[in-house]
Amino acid sequence: MVLASQRGECVAIAPTITLASPGTASAVFLEGAEMMSSRLSPQVRANLTKKCQEFLNNHTSARPSSSSRSYGRNYSASTVPDVLNSFIRDTNAHVDKIMEDTTLRQRTLYLEMKSRTPADSASVPETVDMYDYYSRYETNDIFPIYCRAKNEPGSQSGEEVVLNINELGRHVDYVHVGILKMSADHHFLGYTLATSAATASFDLYLKDLRGNKSYGQVVQDITGFEWSHIFYDQKKVHTTLFFTKADMNNRPFQAWSVQIEICNEAVTYMSEPDLVFEEPDEACYVDLQRTKDGKFITITSNSKSSSEVHVVESQSPTLPPKCISPRVANVEYYIDHVQNSFYIVHNGRPASAETAGDPADYTLSTLSDKDLRHQNHPSKPFLGWKNVPIENSSHASSTAQIEDIDLVSEYCALFERSTRTGMPQVRVFPLDDASSITTLNLPSQVCNIEPGMNQDYFGHRLRLTLSSPLSPGKVLSYNMAEDSLETMREEPIIGFPRLDPQEFQCYTVMVKSHDGVEVPMTLVHRNGLANKHEAPALLHGYGAYGMNFDVSFHAERLSLLTRGWIVAFAHVRGGGELGRAWYNDGKGMKKTNSIHDYLACAEWLIEEGFTRPELLAGHGMSAGGLLLGAASNWRPELFRAMVMKVPFVDPLGSMCDPNEALTLHEYDEWGNPGKDHCVKQYIESYSPLQNVTSQKYPAMLVTGSTLDDRVPLKQPVSWVQRIRERRTNTDNSDPANLLLLHIDEDVGHFGEGGRYGHLKEAAFEYSFLEKALGL
Repeated sequence: MVLASQRGECVAIAPTITLASPGTASAVFLEGAEMMSSRLSPQVRANLTKKCQEFLNNHTSARPSSSSRSYGRNYSASTVPDVLNSFIRDTNAHVDKIMEDTTLRQRTLYLEMKSRTPADSASVPETVDMYDYYSRYETNDIFPIYCRAKNEPGSQSGEEVVLNINELGRHVDYVHVGILKMSADHHFLGYTLATSAATASFDLYLKDLRGNKSYGQVVQDITGFEWSHIFYDQKKVHTTLFFTKADMNNRPFQAWSVQIEICNEAVTYMSEPDLVFEEPDEACYVDLQRTKDGKFITITSNSKSSSEVHVVESQSPTLPPKCISPRVANVEYYIDHVQNSFYIVHNGRPASAETAGDPADYTLSTLSDKDLRHQNHPSKPFLGWKNVPIENSSHASSTAQIEDIDLVSEYCALFERSTRTGMPQVRVFPLDDASSITTLNLPSQVCNIEPGMNQDYFGHRLRLTLSSPLSPGKVLSYNMAEDSLETMREEPIIGFPRLDPQEFQCYTVMVKSHDGVEVPMTLVHRNGLANKHEAPALLHGYGAYGMNFDVSFHAERLSLLTRGWIVAFAHVRGGGELGRAWYNDGKGMKKTNSIHDYLACAEWLIEEGFTRPELLAGHGMSAGGLLLGAASNWRPELFRAMVMKVPFVDPLGSMCDPNEALTLHEYDEWGNPGKDHCVKQYIESYSPLQNVTSQKYPAMLVTGSTLDDRVPLKQPVSWVQRIRERRTNTDNSDPANLLLLHIDEDVGHFGEGGRYGHLKEAAFEYSFLEKALGL
């Protein structure tokens, strides 16, 4: 169960895999960066402005047909490709010229970052029943190889390759593997595969691991799937597959099932696919999972602020689904199942849920199978739910928010975060005695705790990985029966230049915002840098959807640290670091708190002597780009440069256009300006695009993609165009006035995949920052 994946911009367990076309390897390294820079001649700038305006004029807000290629959320191939292609081609040629003096710098950074990634490596195996599962890379592999080995005494079977993703991409230009799932008996693998970046849907492939036989495109155009129980009849195998379908806006809205037979060389449909569930509310998305014990298939329909779960018995997949509890406004719940009971993580108040106001922090309840079977009032919420009496205290703070849970047959593990300090923690209790709860004794410098697969239902071991900006990862195995913690592996920092973690610091400070609220900010830097005003600093920001900022280890950031940079993370309101109240205080009609918090962190870095405005840069992606855009409008003098990746800089335009693919789903986060004029005025007061004014702006690197299904390409293009039109700093010879727009046609919202793709992006971004800061 992963609560965070139900909200915001997280995606399902989905390694994104992108392979470069044959013959483009040399271009891929410096790929990227179409620019509209103030260093261009007046005539060239005029031509670019004209082409940019032509592109914007050809923008259409009509919903794309299901057969058209989507450009962001608003573009279809039938209306804009000629203008778009001309626009990208011309501006890319100019950016290559402007950035050609950073070619060596980019290559140096890229090779440095790559040297910190092991050429060949393997994960620590995790036991699931009779197998140990792991993934590994061979030298020069871009993508992982998924493997397993039998762990039974006396077994001599050795390694078995479950799926080699590198092999899938040998003969195609693009490969995206979305989900990999094993059948409960470990005999079959299912995975979703897309071979075109122009579609958001996948085809389902099956693999019989007993004879290494693969079956292609068993079901087409799906977004997710799940196995039910496997039945064997002599040489034939029968099962029911559940899968989700998307509507024309790529919203998973239907759950289907199909009975199949696997025999000899083919997969045969035993019946026509049946529609099991359909969600008409366009603010809700449908997802499928199998419970830990394999007894139920869960069909979860969730919006940004509420959810509803139906279940189907895995061994009786043709029976109609049963609802765990009907949807209640502002109440989210997610479930798993062990020991004849559903365990429910929720933020409702069962005693008075229908009159509840702001959602509470998550808590844990149970619902027995018996109570579910005997429900006579399916329209009544929380019927039969019983609270699990967990003591809400720990070594970290007096209160902790549940972020995730992991269940096995006899134990429950709570992955939590202190609502006072934002620090993560793990607590474990036996299912038969919630009062006997144990807090794991973990290092105090841990910034991120990542649960392992933990799919061994009858086991007693909990796998987790600890990391921080200065620690690549410590893999731990906790024996819940014996209360013992074992270190399985501690990854060293490798590569060049050498980095000794003892020469650096990682810690959290509390910064007072405009209203007196203290905001956590994580700082990482070399020892002895404080109070000198000489260090370049990069301040990351996000603050949306209740998501925690990722402050785990990222090898590319070491290239900044070794060059004397301060890397900072502003945990602003709107994120989830300090609980639901922290999230609620930075969304909707309180969104400007996020911006004030970010600016307060920037001011603190300057006032406390860590850096100065001429050396301070900002970094934000998507909703984090909104944060930076607003900050550049409000306080441009605080920053020398900004990196804005696929920035969501026009929330007003998006929220006023219900035809955009995600708008209805986003009303819970930003508000609905079409129904409330006060909401419209409030969004307009901070929406970056509507507030660009005649003033000096920081240097900017802005990115966008024709394949982005979350932020329409029009947004970054319009932002750059408006900045160019209205800013006052137009000295073409000053690197502080750089204005770059990088448009990608091959990757989507989350950038390039593979083991090294993101390193190329980082090398370009850091080269831009060094150039803009005059380093």
